[in-house]
Amino acid sequence: MTEKQDDWDISQTGVDLPMISVVPPADNISSVFIAAEQSPAAVALATLAGSLIYLNRRGRQLFNVELSSDLSGHNIADFVASANHRNLIDEVVRDGRERQIDLRLQQPGAAPLDVVCRAARVDGIGNIASWLAFSALEVGDRDTGLHREVGDDVRQQAVNKLAGIASWEMQVDTDRDWVKNPVHWDSGVYAMLNVKPESVPASSSSFLDFVVPEDREQLIAGVRDHLQHETPLEIVFRIQPRGGLPKLLLARGTTMGDKAAGATRRCVGITQDITSILGARPRLLEMEAVLEAVAENIEGPVYAVDSKFRYTYFNQFFRRAMQQLYGVETTLGERAFHAVQPDARRSEVLSHLRRAFDGQRIVEVIPIAWQDSIVQHFELTYAPIVERKVTRGVAVVGIKVAGKQGAGA
Repeated sequence: MTEKQDDWDISQTGVDLPMISVVPPADNISSVFIAAEQSPAAVALATLAGSLIYLNRRGRQLFNVELSSDLSGHNIADFVASANHRNLIDEVVRDGRERQIDLRLQQPGAAPLDVVCRAARVDGIGNIASWLAFSALEVGDRDTGLHREVGDDVRQQAVNKLAGIASWEMQVDTDRDWVKNPVHWDSGVYAMLNVKPESVPASSSSFLDFVVPEDREQLIAGVRDHLQHETPLEIVFRIQPRGGLPKLLLARGTTMGDKAAGATRRCVGITQDITSILGARPRLLEMEAVLEAVAENIEGPVYAVDSKFRYTYFNQFFRRAMQQLYGVETTLGERAFHAVQPDARRSEVLSHLRRAFDGQRIVEVIPIAWQDSIVQHFELTYAPIVERKVTRGVAVVGIKVAGKQGAGA
């Protein structure tokens, strides 16, 4: 592959996007190219070796690449300063799992910029790994602190409003009692709560007053775990706006700053109104709550995977069993049993999942030996998850077999 591809066509990669060109003809600039060029985020596409194929206008500004220059000789690795960050990009290429990279960029004659970057591998024709996608979004600088309006740009505010997105920023003075930390809301948070800025102070405790009582502890614990243990911050919860109908929200966030180095830390994120996703199924939340309650109280392993056999759900029993049997920590989104040894068991499970995905109902009995040397046997049922006649994944439910219990080695 040559470094310069003036007539490069993304449709040749198998990616489901309209055709764009790195240097498009003036009379045939695609809407995708225009959108990418006007994006407030830096957007880049590279070969798996890191050689740049495309870098939008914001990316060239952010990483000091001349707007008129050829991309030949430029590499994704040029964007990151440390070996650890380069290793993260290498891991994305190897295993295909998306990674986040937090950067602090030094700008000539200006204050440093804090930037959140995401790197992902893109599959081409035949699901063959072909490209490396990279995005970077500026989240502010430390001189402006919490008083900077996240998304001040009028156009960006309009887009956020249409998408039901609000942004927020919290100064992390304490991990455990994070509700007391100073916080800044953009105008979208007030609109989401159906209140005026002068009527409700911007604080986490004020926001929690609008969260339905059943969901408050989950939200508090989720943010606390993220700040203390750097677990992913992605929480779904419900609020009761003032004078309006209940809403279902999805909150995502990330924390900037090196805790070990004693640097000031800030947690920035967005909250999106996803109520409309429920469509004509207003009781979906209640149904999911019932199913999760059942799964969590079954004395046996329960998990589900999507069409690529990536975990979409598992109960605490399954998580403990994986630690006990194989010494692995299970994570949502990773491929089922990918780190399990011996290989024979991994191959056996994947075979069961494939057969179940094809419509078969598979049943097996397995022993689980706990640390107290007690061996329990469980009957695992593999069944396809079908929605509107399309198989979306596989659910696996384990039930303890009565009478099969004894001392293990």
